[in-house]
Amino acid sequence: MRRLLLALVAIAAVLAAGAYGLRAYSKSTTHQIAGDIVSHGPRDRPRVAVTLDDGPSPRYTAEVLEILARANAPATFYLTGHEVARRPELVTAIAEAGHEIGNHSFTHDRLVLLGRERIEDELAQTDAWLRGAGYDGPLTFRPPYGSKLWVLPRVLAREGRLTVMWDVALEADGDTAPAYAARIVEAAQPGSIILMHVMYQSREVDRAALALVIDGLRARGFELVTVTELLEG
Repeated sequence: MRRLLLALVAIAAVLAAGAYGLRAYSKSTTHQIAGDIVSHGPRDRPRVAVTLDDGPSPRYTAEVLEILARANAPATFYLTGHEVARRPELVTAIAEAGHEIGNHSFTHDRLVLLGRERIEDELAQTDAWLRGAGYDGPLTFRPPYGSKLWVLPRVLAREGRLTVMWDVALEADGDTAPAYAARIVEAAQPGSIILMHVMYQSREVDRAALALVIDGLRARGFELVTVTELLEG
């Protein structure tokens, strides 16, 4: 009986370790089983890309665009299709302001364990709404929660889509806006792709930090560009 119990404990430990390893791999910012993935651009030029996930938000998109316009700074917005479908005119405003837009899935569900047809539909619906709103620029992809494992990378590879992750992604964790911005600026390197969330009510500190991040990055000598410009560099 004792041997059986020890064997069961050992099996449980192996299964737990395997599950943990799969979860960690699914959220890797540098590797996936198929297709191309990037977490930063070239390290030999002082350029960075600020990326803004989720939305567009009827309450906060205009405020975010105003912040970027005052700073004369480009950004790359990763938008969710169901939000785009509610307010496509906000996508038009983002595009007309000269920013890049990416596909962040339609529902923002975790795509990591979904089937091929559902994933293809998530991508295609979002593409269609973005194009229908007048955006005609490049369409890279960012997985919700950064999660991907088996099927999603294969679909992305078959469709020739680039997965864009990040190398700077910090949470405010009770910081003031200046303190949060300072941590982001300090973490940035040449070629960094910086992830921020600014579209919802709970992200007040993040929105307040956005202009400070831009100013701080420029004070360090970084040029702000879109993701595509960064990668082309």
